[in-house]
Amino acid sequence: MEEHNIPVAALSHVSQPVICIRRKVISYMNPEAVKLAGKDATGKWASLIMDDSVVDELTDCENGLVVSAYVGTHCCTVTVSCMEDGERMLFITPAEKPQPRLLSVLVSLRSAMTNLKISASSVTELAEDTEDDELLKHAVSINRNYYRIKRNIDSLDIIDMIQRDDFPFCAKQYNIGCEIAEIIRSVNIFLGGRMTIEFKGTADLELVADAHLVELAVLNLISNSLKNCGEGDRITVSLKHNSLNTVIAIDDTGNGIASDDLRIIFDKYLRDVGLSALSDGAGLGLSVVRQIAQIHGGALIVESKGLSYGTSVRLSISNSIAPTQRLKCMPSPYEGLGLQNILQELTEFLPDDCYGPLTSD
Repeated sequence: MEEHNIPVAALSHVSQPVICIRRKVISYMNPEAVKLAGKDATGKWASLIMDDSVVDELTDCENGLVVSAYVGTHCCTVTVSCMEDGERMLFITPAEKPQPRLLSVLVSLRSAMTNLKISASSVTELAEDTEDDELLKHAVSINRNYYRIKRNIDSLDIIDMIQRDDFPFCAKQYNIGCEIAEIIRSVNIFLGGRMTIEFKGTADLELVADAHLVELAVLNLISNSLKNCGEGDRITVSLKHNSLNTVIAIDDTGNGIASDDLRIIFDKYLRDVGLSALSDGAGLGLSVVRQIAQIHGGALIVESKGLSYGTSVRLSISNSIAPTQRLKCMPSPYEGLGLQNILQELTEFLPDDCYGPLTSD
């Protein structure tokens, strides 16, 4: 082990699981990592305990990479530190569970949401009848906040159900290339020229996945990029396919992510739960995408070299998912048109006219 310059004596006493890899082979596992993985895989291929696509990323990466993936049978956040000799030191944090105390209030919140939507429709109708522009502004505000709160409630629901293995997962074969291209086209229309998102990739790629969850994941990742981009920045969505995985990548030239924030990015909302946290999303978006990646047998990889250097996020989906036969309720008209999800997931960035009379019905 000395030839690899691994501080074995120090790492053996660290309470956090640590794994070192070189050229896709595990060169060291501290006792906590062995316990987490369920076996000592030192000297063996890292793909024995981690997904192949994740191992590829870890092998080629630089500092500033955070991965959400399984290590053994445990969902974890993996932070990478690159050593001078090419070794990759992986600091692993098992995923935290949502707080049951918070999730238990979601039922009552949904009841309040119904009343909020009815109020938005009534105020909008009154504003139109009286041609009161000031009242219409209030209706727009109520409607926008309805979607903002609904987004957070739905996100918590998805995280909770997937972690309890109780989500009505419905995988089917569909053209993911055409679907994402259409999502990007619609989002650009809604943004009204404030920013144009570019799509790169084949528009004719078939995949077995839960189309609704994939759409939510893409919109969440676009939302995160919009939050960190300003005038002159670029957002690019690309689609790549290999024998094992299909990868959706969202790259932006925005603010980037500080190294301290990068380490807790997937579980940020668990560390700051409260009314203010729920109002701004509190990291729920990436936590949802993480769960969506895992239920699709894939991983979520976030890379940023620091503030002002932009962010690159890659969502991988396994190509080996089998179609499921499970009854689902009929989608709402807005969901069928792709309207509701865009209004809900991009609520912080769309202009006011997106939340006017049409969306109050």
